[in-house]
Amino acid sequence: MVRTQDPAQLLKDVQAQHRLVTGDLLVVLVEQPSTVQRVVDVRRIKARDWKELERHELSDLLCEVARGMPIPERGGGPLTHDLHTILCRPGLTVVDGKDAEVLAGWRYSNHLTDAFDAGFTLVTDHGWYDLMSDLAGHEPALDVSPEPALRVC
Repeated sequence: MVRTQDPAQLLKDVQAQHRLVTGDLLVVLVEQPSTVQRVVDVRRIKARDWKELERHELSDLLCEVARGMPIPERGGGPLTHDLHTILCRPGLTVVDGKDAEVLAGWRYSNHLTDAFDAGFTLVTDHGWYDLMSDLAGHEPALDVSPEPALRVC
């Protein structure tokens, strides 16, 4: 397993190109996560597409996402990429049962790609928590404020 060099910066890099949306999973392909930490690709899995799945169905979905990412073959050398999952939800930055289902989904995904899949960061309205490094912070955080209402004159 590989620990991300700077989880807060990884979130900022992802957030610069992708909105953090409540309920969504973002699967981020990261090159050299413990040193260079370059975002290669990001795939969004919308809440409606994963939240109601059984465990084996979630594993199949994560496998499909992993196999669809541009992961280079390692050619006998060490693994250089990580599939880092960002889960966006309201609430405390404490890994709960639904979060653990995502982790179990990866465990049984059997994607057989040349990338680790252990990176997991929870982003809530209170901030973020990175499971592998046990680091956390207030920013970036999930914006859960309601959209401004359209005024009719």
